[in-house]
Amino acid sequence: MGLVAAALSLGIIFFTILYFHMQAIVINEVRGRANIMLNQVNAVQGYVRNVLRPRMFKEFSDERFVLEAMSSSYVSRKIMQSTRKDTDFLYSRVATNARNPKSEPNSRERKLIRYFRDHPQRNRWEKLITMNGEKYYLCARPVTFTASCMHCHGEPNRAPEELIERYGSQRGFFHTPGTVAGLVSIGFPVHQAVASIKAATFRYLFLYLVVVFLFFSSVHINFRRLVVFNLKRLTSIFQRNFPEHYTEKVLRKQTNDEVDELIEGFEQLTQHLYQAREQLKEYASNLERMVEERTSDLDTEANERRADVTLFVRLLDALRSSTDSEQLLHKTLSLLGRRFDAHQVSYFCTQFSDRIYTWPEGRTPPELPQDHLILTLSNQVRCTNHMCFVPVQSQEQIWGLLYLDFPPEFHLERLSDQVLLALGQQLAIALENLHSFYSLMNQKELLESIFEGISDPLFLVDHNAAIVLANQAAKDLMRDETQSDSAREIFPVLGLESKDKSLAPRLISKSLATQESWSEEVHLSNSRSFQISIYPIIGFHHPRRLAVCSLREVTAERAMLRQLQQAEKLSAVGKLAAGLAHEINNPLGTILCYVNLLKGSLDQKQGREDLEVIERHTIRAQKILQDLLDFARPKAAGSGTCRLNHIAGKSVQFFQVQADKKGVDLNLDLTEEDPAVCCAENVVEQILSNLLLNALEAVPQSGWIVVRTRIKADDQEMILEVQDSGPGVPDAFMDTIFDPFFSTKEVGRGTGLGLAVVYGMVQDVGGSIRVENTPGACFRIFLPAWRDG
Repeated sequence: MGLVAAALSLGIIFFTILYFHMQAIVINEVRGRANIMLNQVNAVQGYVRNVLRPRMFKEFSDERFVLEAMSSSYVSRKIMQSTRKDTDFLYSRVATNARNPKSEPNSRERKLIRYFRDHPQRNRWEKLITMNGEKYYLCARPVTFTASCMHCHGEPNRAPEELIERYGSQRGFFHTPGTVAGLVSIGFPVHQAVASIKAATFRYLFLYLVVVFLFFSSVHINFRRLVVFNLKRLTSIFQRNFPEHYTEKVLRKQTNDEVDELIEGFEQLTQHLYQAREQLKEYASNLERMVEERTSDLDTEANERRADVTLFVRLLDALRSSTDSEQLLHKTLSLLGRRFDAHQVSYFCTQFSDRIYTWPEGRTPPELPQDHLILTLSNQVRCTNHMCFVPVQSQEQIWGLLYLDFPPEFHLERLSDQVLLALGQQLAIALENLHSFYSLMNQKELLESIFEGISDPLFLVDHNAAIVLANQAAKDLMRDETQSDSAREIFPVLGLESKDKSLAPRLISKSLATQESWSEEVHLSNSRSFQISIYPIIGFHHPRRLAVCSLREVTAERAMLRQLQQAEKLSAVGKLAAGLAHEINNPLGTILCYVNLLKGSLDQKQGREDLEVIERHTIRAQKILQDLLDFARPKAAGSGTCRLNHIAGKSVQFFQVQADKKGVDLNLDLTEEDPAVCCAENVVEQILSNLLLNALEAVPQSGWIVVRTRIKADDQEMILEVQDSGPGVPDAFMDTIFDPFFSTKEVGRGTGLGLAVVYGMVQDVGGSIRVENTPGACFRIFLPAWRDG
């Protein structure tokens, strides 16, 4: 098998080298053809640029430009197209911002242009690529604009009129000398040649494998008949005579060939027979002595086990008579010391303290080993130099470590690791039971302390909604039931003890019936909210079914949650708006540009009217995008200061014309003091503009609008109010009025971004905004006041 593998490997290596060599020959041939074609293209372009074009300019005194004779790109492309009729190569001449849109580069050609721009020292690129499922050898060179090219590719006003008439003045211009703006590429298909090489290589490789297989098959058959068959007959003799030895020693080591296995089997069999004979001699001479020693050892071990049983019984008695863990440990150490004739016994507590107990009392405790924590966790006994360390642990937890010091003449072989581990576990169980007993004694007091320590009202109630236990907060709530509106609204929901005994325990009955926790949020008439939770007590044996009732006020949490949700909405819509505005503004600008061009060239009235419809809707789309940009990128806020009364007066004066036109009374109500606010003037103007526009649209004819300024009582904030006599904000829209794109106007009359922008600007300057119905809408804005020094 090794020779077969070597022959196959050499064959595969040889044919792989042959395949790549033949492929390299084909690629070199194609490379030469590509270089010839590129040189031909360069020669044609050089002839047009250096000979034909100057001659044509001399012939035409009026500097006419004949595209078919003076454009190097046009001439070379036409010549190569006629050449391709009889051959199968690919030719492409492309450029960025090409005069002819058909000459624009594709994605692969754009990458090559960027490659030549990043590597100006490179003047050629060639590589084997795959296009449309076939392999091509592609060769490309960059097209660099020179000073002579600027006559046709520079400024449009300097270009020949023939080019402008044919291609227009938008494409193919504004290039600069020395820049790489295009490339010429030639590709030859090599798929068929490579496939032929691959097929021929595989045919020869297959023929080689067949020959190798036939040759080594004949060698293998002859070898098995002459060698392997006879060796198997020989090994079968050992298998019949020594089946156990043969199975364990010979068959287990079949890793070499048959001859080596046979020799190894003979050696192992001989060694086994020699060892068996020596052992038989030893057993025959020492059999009686070994029997006596074993009998003595069994008697000693039986006495040790009886002493161990007695020790376990006494440990149980010590647990029964001990009043605390310290007394239990003293008794246990004394029993262990007397049982094992120990010189000293110590216990190191690692669970609740670092205390050390020693027997006899007064002895200096030893030092713990450095790895005592690992020893305790390993649950193994360590005995060295007349010392033993025994971990004390139960199935639940680790308690400590026992230390036993024996006299020098003591034989550690007398100790049983299983017995010592059992002693450690027994002591741990005793300590655990004693600790659990005293923990239960203090559990009631601890639970009552916890119950009373919770600041929220807690009730322990039964299935009839009768209060079994209540903490101090709950008692205060019940005591104030006659004065507290909150208690009078919450108690009927729970059906707790109150003056109205006919109320049914709604939530408590549901929770106890399903044996599942139940929670409900109650909104009171005074705008306060309470989270009521019912937790049934499962697995507790009591004549009545019990449940814990918890009351927690969540008014502040809900308000904070609404603010966070609003901020997240504004952030998400801001990112969306910025992206949409960037992607849509450019196409809209192009549409407007072409509409303006077409309006000057159309004479039909219907066509001009259609263009005006397109222009009107495009301008509206741009206005919506501008609103999106104002929302996504608000003006810098908080970077300056301004006088609120001054800006309010300017804004009212600006909107006075619109108010008079609609018949609305627009008034000012300014505070006598005029402190500054920490906000840029343009931000306050934009906030007032949005609010006044909304108010003018909401107020009916002969209505009124008032702009007020006030100073908060603590002089830390200025208040700006815009109040109108309109219908106000419906209660259903109070939570969504500042959401982006939310609008109650008709379709096409608004984008729903005005109030969202106002909300974002107020938040940016560190202020806040509130809305309420009085009965018309009143928007109240709190801005931080500025104090000098």
